[in-house]
Amino acid sequence: MTLRSPVPPRDLTTSLPIGPVRAGRAAADEAAALLAGDPADLFRRLLTDQESEAALLAARQVLNGFLAEDEQDTDRTPDAAGASPAPGCDADAIAAYVLSARARIVPAITALTGADVDPEARDAVLRQRAPLTLLGACWLDTVSQAATQPAVIVNELFGHHITLTGEGTWDKGATARHRQALVQQGVHLPDVAAAAFLDAAAARPLTALHGAFRLALSRLPTSYLPEVIGVHYAVHAIGVDDLLLGTEPMLREQAVRDVPVLLPPARGGQPDRRRRPAAAAGRDAARGATGGRTHRTPHRAGHLAVRTVPGREGRRDRGEARATRRPPAPVRTPRRPPALGMAGR
Repeated sequence: MTLRSPVPPRDLTTSLPIGPVRAGRAAADEAAALLAGDPADLFRRLLTDQESEAALLAARQVLNGFLAEDEQDTDRTPDAAGASPAPGCDADAIAAYVLSARARIVPAITALTGADVDPEARDAVLRQRAPLTLLGACWLDTVSQAATQPAVIVNELFGHHITLTGEGTWDKGATARHRQALVQQGVHLPDVAAAAFLDAAAARPLTALHGAFRLALSRLPTSYLPEVIGVHYAVHAIGVDDLLLGTEPMLREQAVRDVPVLLPPARGGQPDRRRRPAAAAGRDAARGATGGRTHRTPHRAGHLAVRTVPGREGRRDRGEARATRRPPAPVRTPRRPPALGMAGR
């Protein structure tokens, strides 16, 4: 007689299998037009549209555009200081890279927070950063769902989400505290979902694209769980918003590093280990809203190839029309990190 334990084994899944993307012709055309248009319109669409077929297709292309290898990137050379962590490296190597980036960023941010800084320049920096600051950790908004439960890492991430949202009291959450800090420094902005928000922040196209990346990640956390993990670690380990605003971080670096999935996964294999460094090493915090070299635009990344079948235009992303998606290319140079659920109030 074989006795079975009543306690189910721990679910150590760190990603779901990469499968085909299914879409209709009309949705593919709409997504292409959205990606080719104004980045501000892309930001607003991803912010307000959580589930339409065109929005999900656009979100995939945004993520692939940021995370794909760029053969023309000149930032990474074999002997460059702070070279990106190698694909498949362990958690300590990722942490060392991110903390090295933080050490290079801190002096630049300190120079923007001193008493002798021109008030107009400081106001411009805070406004430019605001679209990212006020989105908060939006990539965690829907990470806990039927497709990801009961994975251990998902429960850990959702625990962080509860902490960042004030454990049920929104005014005590990270986003509310950041908005209050902006107000105290004279930066008054409407709600993130307001039509005039980006104009009030004087957001540049690059800022809107970085915001679109975060929103895209929040729309597809199931398909991009390793990237969610990497962005989550990098953003909170570097802590640009807390450095700029002088607020205390609600999640410190060690707490985020202790997430089990930063260790080599028990299931998920080598692809997961390749994908996490790419997202964790993103330069969003370093260059996100204050400048830096632009990357190739999402609609030119070329990593989402959709083939449609006539008469099937109205189907959802899991519908009947055929599409194929190449697995993400090995990332040599990571893209800048990292859904509006409760974020952005």
